Amino acid sequence: MSLTKVSYSMVQGAPINILDYGASPSASASANRIAIQAAITAGGNNCNIYFPAGNYAVDAQITIANDRVNLIGAGKYATTITFQPTANFSTCFKFIVGATTINQGSICDLAIRSDDNTYVKYALHFVDISGYKISNVVIGGGVPIGNSGFWTDPTFSSYGIYIQGRDTTSFNDITCFADKPIVVGPNPNPGIQISIDHFNFNNCYLGATYNPCIIFTSGVVATNVSFTGYQAWLLGEGGFYWVDATTPGSSNTLTFENIRYESNRDQSKYFMEINLASGVQNVQVSGSQFGFTNGFYLRGINEISLNSVFYSEPGTSGVAMNANATVFEINLNGCYWNSLSTASLSGLQVQHQEASWTSGPLPATGYILAPLANSGTYNELFETTLGSKINVMAINAVLGIGSSTTTGLFVVTSRNNTTALYSLNGGAGTTTEISDTSGLYSPTALNAGTINIYWSGANSRYEIENRIASEQTIQFLRIGRGQ
Repeated sequence: MSLTKVSYSMVQGAPINILDYGASPSASASANRIAIQAAITAGGNNCNIYFPAGNYAVDAQITIANDRVNLIGAGKYATTITFQPTANFSTCFKFIVGATTINQGSICDLAIRSDDNTYVKYALHFVDISGYKISNVVIGGGVPIGNSGFWTDPTFSSYGIYIQGRDTTSFNDITCFADKPIVVGPNPNPGIQISIDHFNFNNCYLGATYNPCIIFTSGVVATNVSFTGYQAWLLGEGGFYWVDATTPGSSNTLTFENIRYESNRDQSKYFMEINLASGVQNVQVSGSQFGFTNGFYLRGINEISLNSVFYSEPGTSGVAMNANATVFEINLNGCYWNSLSTASLSGLQVQHQEASWTSGPLPATGYILAPLANSGTYNELFETTLGSKINVMAINAVLGIGSSTTTGLFVVTSRNNTTALYSLNGGAGTTTEISDTSGLYSPTALNAGTINIYWSGANSRYEIENRIASEQTIQFLRIGRGQ
């Protein structure tokens, strides 16, 4: 080791170069692991560890156990750490400091890869971290599965990113192709319920093998977690998966934006499956698209809002939504549900629905609640034009216009200036024609040659259908009470 290198490395605030401690692209995996660990140990608290461009093999865990340790590469395709494990459940980088919190570190501008297909392994394992920043990081491997290379093992059990607590951490510009790209588990430190709080995942490109792209395990408490920027989720068997029969604590405020989930391996899985014994409050999904898979499987959610969700293609037998009365409220705004898909809403009813361009199994805009929802009887006093735009109804098109709790007047006007007035009779499951001067309308379903306004027992809702042999341009007004 030259004096020049030593003096440079030890200058306060200057980065510690792993080459100064014996790491080298040509060194053995064991030698590199020892050298990198020595550099990190020498830095202690408040240090920057620099990994120059090159490919560095390591054979076992590198541990970060101090506050404010920053691991800095020369670029995510310039600096590569190649992990060569020799045992199951080995970790490349583990951030942990005993039974307390490790604070304000970072890792950026490098890749972590493995060509191993023998051992279960973790790329990044964070235990009780606070104030961390992870950015411009690639995790993957040379084991081909389909057209992609993965961080994997024979049992498809390897984790890319494993998080076990705690808070205020950001992941930005992350590419992770692993058996399980992101896994969140409970915080192992005693007396700590916070598994993941105020975490943001921004600009993520995730690919899974035969697992969901993101998994929250049993015992997780999640609060104020967001997925933003671009979210490209590929392959795997499901998008987001959180199933927990335990009651670990109160979770709230999960936000998912701009997700496109595609090329999934199993159409019977769900884009999002949340099934909890203790309810999570306030789940929001917006600006997201998926196809050739099922949509939402929902249990144990107090409120979920879906905004501009696009279910493009259900495949052979897609389920847009499977939910029951353990979900208190589902709000929909500007969504698209493919008309070939189905929905199961056990113990729930569409309580309010705006007019829609399509006849999908769910409202494009509206809300779904349990009857006499958990806080008592739900009432809506409304005076609404259903669809502020002009509605174009194709031949045989059907739109939902109210649930069994809807009572009041329904006015429909077509572009040729014909108008009719109907009464929607709530739980009686009937409509009454009050005025139809043109004879263009009918209170009976499937009545040929008219526009029909009726109760559908099969769909448990009031509907309007166009049985005229041409496209009809119409607009509606509804005045009354919903329950």
